[in-house]
Amino acid sequence: MENKKRFKLYKSGKLWVTATVGFTALITGTSANADVTVSTEQSAPQQTNVDATQTSTTTTNQTKTEASLSQAMTAAVTSAAAEPASNTKKAPASAETTQSQASSKSTEVAQSQASSQSAEATQSQASSQSVEAAQSQASSQSVEATQSQASSKSTEATQSQASSKSTEATQSQASSKSTEATQSQASSKSTEAAQSQASSKSTEAAQSQASSKSTEAKSKATPQQRNLKVQVASTATVKNGWVKNQYFRNGKAVTGSVKIDGKWYLFDKNGNATTGLYRDNKGIQYYDASYVQLRNGYYHQNAGITYYFDNTGYAISGVRKFKDANGKLQIEAYRSDNYKQIRNAHYKVNTNTTYYLGNDGKAIRGLRQYKDANGKLQIEAYHHDTLKMMQNDYYRINKKSKYPGAYYLGADGKAIRGIRQFKDANGKLQIEAYHHDTLKMMQNDYYRINKKSKYPGAYYLGADGKAIRGIRQFKDANGKLQIEAYHHDTLKMMQNDYYRINKKSKYPGAYYLGADGKAIRGIRQFKDANGKLQIEAYNHDTLKMMQNDYYRINKKSKYPGAYYLGADGKAIRGIRQFKDANGNLQIEAYHHDTLKMMQNDYYRINKNSQNPSAYYLGKDGLAIKGERWFTTSSGARKLEYYDNNHKLVTNRYVQLHGKQIYFNANGQATNTNAQRLENTISWFKSREGKVFYSMYQRMGPNSYDCSSAVYFALKHAGLLPANTMIGNTETLFVDLEAHGWKAQPAGTTPQRGDIFIWGKRGTTLGAGGHTGIFTDSSHIIHCNYSDNGISTTDYNNTFARSGLGYATVYRLPRI
Repeated sequence: MENKKRFKLYKSGKLWVTATVGFTALITGTSANADVTVSTEQSAPQQTNVDATQTSTTTTNQTKTEASLSQAMTAAVTSAAAEPASNTKKAPASAETTQSQASSKSTEVAQSQASSQSAEATQSQASSQSVEAAQSQASSQSVEATQSQASSKSTEATQSQASSKSTEATQSQASSKSTEATQSQASSKSTEAAQSQASSKSTEAAQSQASSKSTEAKSKATPQQRNLKVQVASTATVKNGWVKNQYFRNGKAVTGSVKIDGKWYLFDKNGNATTGLYRDNKGIQYYDASYVQLRNGYYHQNAGITYYFDNTGYAISGVRKFKDANGKLQIEAYRSDNYKQIRNAHYKVNTNTTYYLGNDGKAIRGLRQYKDANGKLQIEAYHHDTLKMMQNDYYRINKKSKYPGAYYLGADGKAIRGIRQFKDANGKLQIEAYHHDTLKMMQNDYYRINKKSKYPGAYYLGADGKAIRGIRQFKDANGKLQIEAYHHDTLKMMQNDYYRINKKSKYPGAYYLGADGKAIRGIRQFKDANGKLQIEAYNHDTLKMMQNDYYRINKKSKYPGAYYLGADGKAIRGIRQFKDANGNLQIEAYHHDTLKMMQNDYYRINKNSQNPSAYYLGKDGLAIKGERWFTTSSGARKLEYYDNNHKLVTNRYVQLHGKQIYFNANGQATNTNAQRLENTISWFKSREGKVFYSMYQRMGPNSYDCSSAVYFALKHAGLLPANTMIGNTETLFVDLEAHGWKAQPAGTTPQRGDIFIWGKRGTTLGAGGHTGIFTDSSHIIHCNYSDNGISTTDYNNTFARSGLGYATVYRLPRI
């Protein structure tokens, strides 16, 4: 009955301390009452445990909790000393009232809690936890179920929840839970469940709670107060937040990747936060000195190593494209094996996309020049918009120029050297050349194909950098026109070849390009396929091949030699007939061997004929017509005649000056006065040095004087009748004049065949006169005393020595 009565008191919420003590006595079989206090032996272990746990650092929340608990404990102890044990008031809702009420049941409750734990429960807990945890839990939980039943309302809830939450939360919940909820919660837990819940608290939490109590409170408090303090702290103090490099939630250090206040952290299995580079099977992450994971940013490990971390916190690999502060595209690249930023190296995405990363790790724009392993200059170019290496494309150096310089980037992205051949949009061959030293496109310049040759082939690159076709005209350093020609198919400079100006014409104009590739001027001589000499001439001004035109050989001469270039531009051979400006037939002849215009020379027409003929080409190269007087190598004056067709007349008579003149087979007149004069001179020549001079034996044949010799010669030639008497110098004046001889005015230049008489007419007999015949304008042949016979002497010298001082010259018409 007594037990039932006490149990009813427990159920009604009255005398819960007494009920607790009694219930404990009933179970353990020990006699006890509410007035029994905890002995020194019982409280000592608890005090030791508290002291042992004071090594942990408390947080700000724990400090506040300790202050609140200390105040509540002080109020509880004071109330317990003032109120009787039989107080049966219901527990108020607030935490403060609950704690006050709980403490007003006197220290008996605390003693009862401490003493009510069976040795078996204490030992069981000690074996599964640290000594410190076992002691803390023993003071707060071993009779939790009994206390829950004994208390009518919030005390059970407060103590039960304090083991898993902070003191502030416990107090708040204790004040807000209804008595019914508290009882229901308490009644649903067995003593074993309470112990299990207590054992789930980490040793570290228990140590932290125990160490929050100050030494001063322990030294001043009564055993009951100290016991109550340990009981409340062990169930209310739980770690949350940062502790050094660990982060706690509900007293437990977090592990793995955790987001805290919008930032990501990585904790190892022991709860320690990661710093620096961290590699896992997905890649590399970086955590700074504050343990924060780097996202969307660079990490510069040192001057040479940089990583970039994306929005997931992992270091990127491959290409990164972004706009800089000026809105300009920038590109970076990161290695796929170690995620490091690539610098001063190429990054090839595919066959069509390559970047070059500069010293700052950014893809470069424009030109990159460098020396290769052989020390040879290499140039690459990167597109200003895409930053890609330019391949099979031009890089224009000066875009503002009409004809900007350029590099051409090959398939490997390197600027090419030398020749580039390609077909344009129309399928037409085009050639460009790039300088071997600078790699620049060559413009307005030659590209020599074979530099070792004296006359290397060449291309000429125009203003647009393309090899030209056709004609190139320019002024040389001396201001002289020069012409080059480039082949329409190969585009090579034409050398030792013709460039036909108008290919559609039967006889197109042409330039001839010499060994140096320049159009020649003047004469070009060469042997044709048959080994025959050919001559072409190119105008000195236009450099064009001369066609149907003369090429004057010596322009300074009055009658320069010439070639005549036919329709095909080749100097002609033989006869050229044409009508002059007056419509008159003209004939020229060009030598078969030299191809030169023939001047002052015969052109034989029918060399193999029985009746050959000829043209005679005058000084001007034109074939003559009519009479032609000429002097033979012996000085003889001869006459030929050329008809209206310019042909030499042979073996026939021609009426000339009222006389019938006969021209022999050689075309020379045989019956002219000129021929007779030649016969006259021949008479003298045949006796020169063979006869003597004698005025007394003057009739020959071995000696003559001056006048007798002249009479014999004229009669021999037929210039005087055969019956003419051999006279003297005085009779000679009469006979000459009687047969057509004319005295020439003083100062007239003598001619061959002219007869002179020295001395004044009428005074020439004996030593007063002298006569003879001119062999040319300055020499005479005569029979004279000085040479004792016939001799040829200088006219002027002989006349001066004669002392006669007067001369008359007679001339006979040549016909």
